[in-house]
Amino acid sequence: MLRVCVVASLVLLCSCKKHESKPPDITPTQKPDDKAGSETSASSDALDLYGDPLPAKALGRMGSLRMVDRDIRNMVFTASGSQIISTHKGGFQIWNLTDVSRGELLAHKAPGDLLSVSPDGKYLAASNEDNTEVQLYDLATGEDSAKVKTPAPLVGMCFLDATHFAGLTSHEVVTWTLSAGAPKRVAGGWKDASAFACSESGWLGIGTEDGDAFVMKVGDDKATKLGSGEKAIHAVALSHKGTLFAFAGEDEVIRIWGQPSPEAPIEIQGHTRLVTSLAFTPDDGKIYSSGGDSWFRIWDPRTSELLEEMTGVEGLDAQLMTMSPDGALMVSWSEYANARGSEAGRWWLWNANTGAPLLEPQRHSKAVTSVEFAPDGKHLVTSGEDRSVRVWDAATYKGIAIVETEAGSVNDAHFSKDGATVFSAGVDATLRRWNWQNGDDSVVFESVGGAVNRFVISKDESRAITGDQIGRVWSWDLQTGNKIQAHDRQGYSAIYDLDLSFDGKMLAIAGSDRLVRVLDFQSGKELATINPGDTQANFAVRFSPDGRSLATGGDSHKIYLWNTEDWSQLAALPGHDGTVRALTFSPNGLRLVSGGNDEIVKVWELPSGKELARYAGHDGVINDLAVSADGKTVASASRDRTVLVWPLP
Repeated sequence: MLRVCVVASLVLLCSCKKHESKPPDITPTQKPDDKAGSETSASSDALDLYGDPLPAKALGRMGSLRMVDRDIRNMVFTASGSQIISTHKGGFQIWNLTDVSRGELLAHKAPGDLLSVSPDGKYLAASNEDNTEVQLYDLATGEDSAKVKTPAPLVGMCFLDATHFAGLTSHEVVTWTLSAGAPKRVAGGWKDASAFACSESGWLGIGTEDGDAFVMKVGDDKATKLGSGEKAIHAVALSHKGTLFAFAGEDEVIRIWGQPSPEAPIEIQGHTRLVTSLAFTPDDGKIYSSGGDSWFRIWDPRTSELLEEMTGVEGLDAQLMTMSPDGALMVSWSEYANARGSEAGRWWLWNANTGAPLLEPQRHSKAVTSVEFAPDGKHLVTSGEDRSVRVWDAATYKGIAIVETEAGSVNDAHFSKDGATVFSAGVDATLRRWNWQNGDDSVVFESVGGAVNRFVISKDESRAITGDQIGRVWSWDLQTGNKIQAHDRQGYSAIYDLDLSFDGKMLAIAGSDRLVRVLDFQSGKELATINPGDTQANFAVRFSPDGRSLATGGDSHKIYLWNTEDWSQLAALPGHDGTVRALTFSPNGLRLVSGGNDEIVKVWELPSGKELARYAGHDGVINDLAVSADGKTVASASRDRTVLVWPLP
């Protein structure tokens, strides 16, 4: 069953995910132009709905890049709790949490895997496990401050107060003052340290690669061994009052010892993969844990009772977590399983008391698989790997309605002729129809058989044709919901794209066996078998509006145009630096738009084949393209989870 959400203003007024509360959307920081094609919007300094910069020449963006950050090594709250600072190879990124906007970027020579902010909020300390330096930054000016040499690379570090600092090497704890800057050894007695934490009450916690847990009081010259786990410790948390010590890591168990008389620890089997982060609330009444199984859990540290569990988006591997100084907010950074490029990670802001996600922009949380304009040009529909279909306002780029499926990726979506109905299909192997204006999502056609990659709707809206992953092409009666016939699928192991000519007479099928087949739609008779020669797989096919030519694109990086009278080759456009995955014609047939793995949108003049424009701005493969009915704009859907709208020359 599908679950439909209608978005009123910028607040999502429904509960569509496992967690029972939909987060409020971020309030935009700029009112967008009413005209999507205005000259102001197209300028290189234009902003999107949320006030973030648009790529040069882009008119608008559906979705948001906020809270998306790749390759994060660590993150920490500022002392006020109003900002977080993350570190990655490009520098230190400051995020303002009131509107989740990007703040200043502090550059640095070597990425700091370790971060700490002074209690008075004046300094940021950073260090890298590959060198023996701790660099201090003045947060008021962003300038480098003092630099301290340590006897060995640090495994962990923290401010003890506004002027004193502690660091952990692989085998000892060293401390120093910010003014003197001469580290001194204060304790040792372990080897291969792997995790470190300190508390405002003056306790230090040390975890090792062997699973040993040590604690010591600042000022002491000896650490106490509490016990051992079976594998390396990756997370340490000390309660604010200094009465509880928590350790966890690769053996997936959270162990909590008490103070002042540590006994056998409370053991919590908290996760099904390694535990990466732990944090006590300021009142010591709860402890948060995150792990590689993508779950965030809240526990009673004295009874081991599970109080709450939550997750962001399915398919994420939880990596990092940090809590605000007042315990009201929690920030987590997560990485997509098998991630690459812009998909690599994003961070989440949570209400630490309820576990509800906060300040979530309207967007697909995974790759956008398709995009289409409504016939009247007022709306767009997108589908995504996050199991959702979304309808957007074409003038403001605001989300209007959402429908979510119980199964996996939705791979394609199309409007009906009146724009009130949306058809969708995907991994769950079903064709669905829903009315996004009133929320009616009751129409589900029988199972297609295999995961649907693409489908088309005939112009008279009597038929739908689906192409699936196991090579089947089915025709459907949209009035009765019945399958009518299976079309020729000789040799196909997967159908990647298909298209029906405007007059409904020809069906073009592209797939993984290097041939493009063209059938008579009514009889199923094969009209042509097109072999581009240098193409192993064809991912895109489109008939021109007048039906006189067919465009094909695939892994040869070229775009071919074919004459539908005799199926001779009209042109071979040099195309792209990667697989061509999307093609579309302008309504008058004088423009062809292409996109693919090189993340570039290209516009071609026909019949000359001259390249008129190229648009760069996506940070992921372009999966689909759509031109508005008036021929003025083109929308590109990408794996970077956004849709960009561009002017069509």
